[in-house]
Amino acid sequence: LESLAAQASPTGDIYFTDGTLTYSKPYILDLCQEIVKRKLELRLGCTARFDNLDVEVLDAMKAAGFAALYLGAESGDPITLKRMHKGITVELIEEKCTLVRRSGIISLVSILVGVPGETEESLVKTIEMMKRVPADLYDVNTFLPLPGCSWYDEMDESVRGGVDWVDHCYKGGHPYLFRVENKTHLNHYVDTIYRLADRRQYATMARLIPREVARVLAKRLPFRRRSDPPLARDDKVAVRG
Repeated sequence: LESLAAQASPTGDIYFTDGTLTYSKPYILDLCQEIVKRKLELRLGCTARFDNLDVEVLDAMKAAGFAALYLGAESGDPITLKRMHKGITVELIEEKCTLVRRSGIISLVSILVGVPGETEESLVKTIEMMKRVPADLYDVNTFLPLPGCSWYDEMDESVRGGVDWVDHCYKGGHPYLFRVENKTHLNHYVDTIYRLADRRQYATMARLIPREVARVLAKRLPFRRRSDPPLARDDKVAVRG
């Protein structure tokens, strides 16, 4: 870190791409203690897990210069979380996001839409969770069946072979599987999820940075898709009968 600090940008930003950085509590506490001991003036970020965070860890990370955490919630539906083998609950997501907010560290929470078996009910539960959880930012991704995962292996060959890897990606669009499984009517809920993420982004910028700076950044940040409609004051979602 000392070597990286000497090469870092003027702001001293360093991001740990290790998804298990917070997996061992003794390790992350020792790391933070050493950063403080060596008086490294850095602004740090990393990927973290909900089930590895507590007040002691968050306080130590804040003192060491951690400014942001990327957390994978993915869904507000308990059944979907189990099918993903996430090992977390909706209640845990809400609890830990609240702790992160209180610590003063920015939380960027991932949401995944379009997973196999997704329904109107599961998407509505995700929307409801997004409204409740005090995440600072949401990162919305669409499921794409990548070779090597169990869902890819379980897919029908005709569906699996029809993936256009150039046309489909996990950012900025409607889920691939909704189209091939005749679930395009669910895109209404996906659009609402994108709008919620967009609105949370603007609320966070308004809360944390001066208004004029926020306006400039809003034009540069890529959260909104070009095809998104203007934001409404409130997104009413009703499950279609």
